[in-house]
Amino acid sequence: MANNVNFSINFISINSSAKKLLDELFNRIRTDGEYSWFYDIFVDGENLTYEDASQYSWSYENIGPKWSYLDDWSGDSIFGTSAWSAPDAGLKKLVNLLYDVDTNLSISMSYEDEVPLLAGFQVYSGNNLIASNHWEEEEIRIMVTEELEELSMEDWSDEDFEWADQSKEDIFQDNVSEIISKSIEIKINAINKNMSNKEPQAFAFCFSSYDFIEVMEDDGLDKAKIFLVNYFMKIMEGILVNVDSKARFFWNNSSHEPSEIENNSESINQILNFFTKEEAEQFAKADYLNFIAIITGNHHWSDGFLKSSNDTYFTAIGMYPTVGELCLQGYDYGDFDTGIVLNPNEKGYTADSHLEVYGLSKKDFNVNSYKL
Repeated sequence: MANNVNFSINFISINSSAKKLLDELFNRIRTDGEYSWFYDIFVDGENLTYEDASQYSWSYENIGPKWSYLDDWSGDSIFGTSAWSAPDAGLKKLVNLLYDVDTNLSISMSYEDEVPLLAGFQVYSGNNLIASNHWEEEEIRIMVTEELEELSMEDWSDEDFEWADQSKEDIFQDNVSEIISKSIEIKINAINKNMSNKEPQAFAFCFSSYDFIEVMEDDGLDKAKIFLVNYFMKIMEGILVNVDSKARFFWNNSSHEPSEIENNSESINQILNFFTKEEAEQFAKADYLNFIAIITGNHHWSDGFLKSSNDTYFTAIGMYPTVGELCLQGYDYGDFDTGIVLNPNEKGYTADSHLEVYGLSKKDFNVNSYKL
C-alpha cells in the first residue's frame, strides 16, 4: 500500500483572469464518486477525456504520482493526497495554464507524507520554478532534533533504525509535523518577501579568463581585446534586455574599488588598460574575470539570468531567495550549468567559500559600495 502524501497548493498572487480560469477548471472536477481526482481539472472533453486522464501512463506523465485526489479547493488553495510523492508535474501543468492569462502569478506547493519519509515545497513565479526544498527521512530527523532540546541524533540508532525508546519516538511524532510546517512556512514567507523586494541588489557575473588568454595566444593582443569587449557587452546586453533595463554595471579593480562602466566598447576599453602581452597576462592572472551588476530585485535566477545566457556562458553570484545567502549558479548558452537553482539543498553552492576563487569579496555585494 502506498504512503499517502498530503499536499497543499496556495495561490499567493493571481489576477482576476486567472481566478476566472481557475473556477472553470474547478467546475470540471467530478464530486459524485469516492474520489475527486486531480486530473479532472485538465479534462476539456476535446483534447482530453476523463477516460484518457484516468490511464496510469497519462497520470504518471502529467500529474506525477500514480494517483492523486483533491480533498478541498477554492480560489485561495487546493488540498489533496497523492501516492508516494507530491504531484509536481500536475502543479507545473496547472501553473502553465494559469500563466497564459497571468504572467505575474505566484504559486507555492508544500507537502509531507504520513510517516514522514519526505517533505518539501516548491515556489513558482510566473511559469518558472524559482525555489524548492526536498527533505528525506534523515534530513527530517535532523531538522526536528535541531529544534528540540529533549531530542538529539544521539537518541537515534542507524543500526536498529529506530529511536532509543518509546518516549523518544513519541517526542518525535508529537512534534515532527508542526516543525516541518513551520520550517516550510518560514522559508516560503522569506521567498515571497524577497520576490516582492524592489530594492537594488548587487550580482557578480563571472567568466573564465582562459578563453581570453587562448585568443591572445592564437590571434594576438588586439583581437583578444575585441573578444573581451564583446564578451562583456554580450552579458550586459542580455541583462538589460531580459532582467532590468535600468541595470548599472561596475568594474572592480584589485583593491575592489568600483568604477562604473556602460554597455559600449569605449567604456569597456577604458578598463582594459593593458598594451602588452605581459600586461594582459597580469590583467587576467586570476582564473576568472567579473563585473558587478546592480539590479532591482533578486528573483531573476530561473528566468532573466537564464535568458541572458542564450549566446554566452557565465556564473552569477548573488543573494538567493530561498537560502538567504550569497549563492552561485552557472549558465551555459541558454541552459543551467551546476549551481543553486538545480541543487537548492546543496550547501556547496553557497558562495562564501568560492568568493576568493572568483576574485570577489563580500564588500562587492554591498550596494552601498556603489555610487547610485
